[in-house]
Amino acid sequence: MGHFLSKFVEDIEIEYERHPRIVIFALVVFFYLFILAQSWFASPRGLAIVFLDTWEMLIFVIPLSVVVLRLKVRNLLIFGVAYFILGFWVGFLGFTLIKIEYSTLSFLMAIFFTGEWFNYRKFGRSLLSELFKGNYYLAIGLFLSTVVLGSVVEFLNAPSGLWLYRWPFPSVEIFGVPLFTAAFGWFPWILAMFVFLYPFALRKPKKF
Repeated sequence: MGHFLSKFVEDIEIEYERHPRIVIFALVVFFYLFILAQSWFASPRGLAIVFLDTWEMLIFVIPLSVVVLRLKVRNLLIFGVAYFILGFWVGFLGFTLIKIEYSTLSFLMAIFFTGEWFNYRKFGRSLLSELFKGNYYLAIGLFLSTVVLGSVVEFLNAPSGLWLYRWPFPSVEIFGVPLFTAAFGWFPWILAMFVFLYPFALRKPKKF
């Protein structure tokens, strides 16, 4: 089993270095299918109803897929501004095109896309550019930090209930922790924070 897992991880690393965009796109698709599957397991119902409960996620999945498959710098700014407007309308003005629970995600995506646009314009490189070059260590670092941080923090919060979630769709829970949150929920936060840290990582300290 250990050998099989090691070989599987090695194969993913090789494929990612050869075809980073395809691998990232496959992960985005897996992410969306995971949302549908776990929502159905939480509350079995018809697939049409599952889709109606979760269709808003496509507002985030589709633009991300467009950027992954064909990155254009201007699209980063367009998507960033659009997400900011959407988050503001839904969160503060009561706009009901999508559920209010998605307003925070809209703001996080706005921060990420506009930050990526700024980094591209200012430095000629960004988090996405590094990932698209096949930087396996950066990709696995983002993934592990998201899963580990999300799982640890959410399970530590479970007994005290310091914060609670109001989900727009049914979600599987493990010991009171939503599976979706533990696995992927912290990813937008990590991206939004890293997009600010990345420019500082590129700068070298002055020599006195």
